[in-house]
Amino acid sequence: MADDEQLAQVQRELAALRHDLGVLQDVLAIRTLQHTYGYYIDKCLYDEVVELFAEDSETRFLGGIFRGKAGARRLYGGVFRNKFAEGRNGPAQGQLLEHLTLQDVIDVAPDRASARGRFRCFMQGGSHQSARDQVPQFWEGGIYENRYVQEDGVWKIKALHYNPLYNCSFEKGWAHTPPGYAVPLYSVTFPQDPLGPDLLTHEPPRIWPEASVVPFHYPHPVTGRAVKWDPP
Repeated sequence: MADDEQLAQVQRELAALRHDLGVLQDVLAIRTLQHTYGYYIDKCLYDEVVELFAEDSETRFLGGIFRGKAGARRLYGGVFRNKFAEGRNGPAQGQLLEHLTLQDVIDVAPDRASARGRFRCFMQGGSHQSARDQVPQFWEGGIYENRYVQEDGVWKIKALHYNPLYNCSFEKGWAHTPPGYAVPLYSVTFPQDPLGPDLLTHEPPRIWPEASVVPFHYPHPVTGRAVKWDPP
C-alpha cells in the first residue's frame, strides 16, 4: 500500500474513532440529563426541571401535550408545584416523592444532533402524617420514550413522553388496584384550563391491570427487526 493510501486509511480510522467516542460522550450526557431530571423531580425543583427542556420541546402527560417551555412551566411549575410543593420551588415538609430512573437504552443519530432514549421510572410517594397537605401513599411505574436535541453543544429534552404503567395505593398494592385508579386524564386544554395542555392526544394510556407494551424506538438488537406482539 502506498504511503498516500496508508495515510488516508489512518485518517479515516481516526475520524471513525473520534465519531464513536463522541457518540459515547453523547450517551453519557443524555443519561446524566435524564437522571438529573429524576433528581430534580424528587425534590420538587421544578424551575430547574423546566430548564432541561429545549425551547420548542413538547411534554406528553396523561393524554395532554404541553408545548414548549411555556407548556412545561405550566405542568411542572403549576400543576406539580401546587400539588406536591405548596407552591414553592423545593420540597415540602413531610412529602416523599422518590423518582428512580433506570434501565436506559439510548440511541444517538448519525449526525449526533438528536437522539432517542427509553427509561424506566419507579416512584414511591405520599405524605407523612404531620404534612399539611396530604397525598396518599402510592407506588407508580412507567416508561419514558423521549427525544433529545443537542443545542450549542448541550443536550436538552426535545420531547418527553411519559407512559404510566401502573399506579396503586401503598397499603393494598397492585393486586387490588381498581381500573383507572389515580390516573385522571386531561379533558380541558389551555387557556380554558390555565394550567392545562395545549392539545389532547385522545390516546389514553393502558394502565394496569390492562396488559400493554410501550412501543420501542429501537429494533431488536440481534434480529434488527421491529418488535411486534399479540394483543391480549
